[in-house]
Amino acid sequence: MKKSLLLLVCVCIAQFTFAQNETANQQELVQEAIETLETLQTVMNENTEVTEATEATEETAEVVENETPEMTETSEEVAMTETSESSEMTEAPIVQAIETTEAPTTTPTEEKKPKGAHLAMKLVQNSVAGFSPMFFGGFDTNHKFKVTMYSIFWTNTSFGNQAAGSDLLVETGVGLAFPLLDNKLVVNPSIGFGHGKFFSDVPGTRVGEGIIPSVFTAYHDKRFDVEGYVAYYKSFRDTPDLNTQDYLLAVFAPGVNVGNRVVLGGFFESLTIRNQEIMRDSPDAKPVNLYNFLGGSVKLKFDNGVAFRFSAGANLKTDIGASSEFYKTSVFMPL
Repeated sequence: MKKSLLLLVCVCIAQFTFAQNETANQQELVQEAIETLETLQTVMNENTEVTEATEATEETAEVVENETPEMTETSEEVAMTETSESSEMTEAPIVQAIETTEAPTTTPTEEKKPKGAHLAMKLVQNSVAGFSPMFFGGFDTNHKFKVTMYSIFWTNTSFGNQAAGSDLLVETGVGLAFPLLDNKLVVNPSIGFGHGKFFSDVPGTRVGEGIIPSVFTAYHDKRFDVEGYVAYYKSFRDTPDLNTQDYLLAVFAPGVNVGNRVVLGGFFESLTIRNQEIMRDSPDAKPVNLYNFLGGSVKLKFDNGVAFRFSAGANLKTDIGASSEFYKTSVFMPL
């Protein structure tokens, strides 16, 4: 189509030229027209080849463009796969490190705290037994009881070497405290040991001279405040050349709360000598009453568990000539 149009244009140009130049040599004009046509045809052939080459190039480019995304996608998939594998290879030791790091179930800040431990002091002054500081300790456990300990320092010289004022009785013991009735009642049996020369006529101190089983009970609610204690002081290190003796101590203090700070009630305490070896074969052998107190008691309750008690009354019976009246005061102080 393009060749025919070009040829028609050339013929028209030749005719136009021939008409305008009738006076010129027609043969020369025809010859020039033929040469011009040949030149145009050559140019057209070259243009056609260039056009075909251009179209081929464009088709090739389209094919390349169509294939390039596939190659690009393939390259991206390969790259992503390599990256994924690389990430997995990189993350593997990281995960292992994290697992290794997280293996402990607790951190230093989350370590289990030690169980609670409590200590309290009680100062007692008894008109017969004298002054005796006491210490009571308790250790919380995972069970429904506490482990307890106690120590009593008896300062009455008659409980040791009276002439020298030495070898005084010291008690140390351990026990278990069981809270009952929604923690209103506490029962605390203990086993203790007495050290000194309280249980025999030994010249000086003996460690573990006596064994002391005991039970302390306390009941506290909105209305009642009751405490009781029983201990048996049993001679433990007896020898044929010694005279031994045992003791029984009992204390009972029932009371009624009057408001939040005051408890009014009664008070009873008894200390007797039992099983005197020196009197064992005598027909007159019997317990010796050191004192039997019976009277009233006032207890004052302060903040932080501090309590003060004063008791006084009559000494109902004594075999050692003690006063017919008694007093006892105590202060309990959690530390």
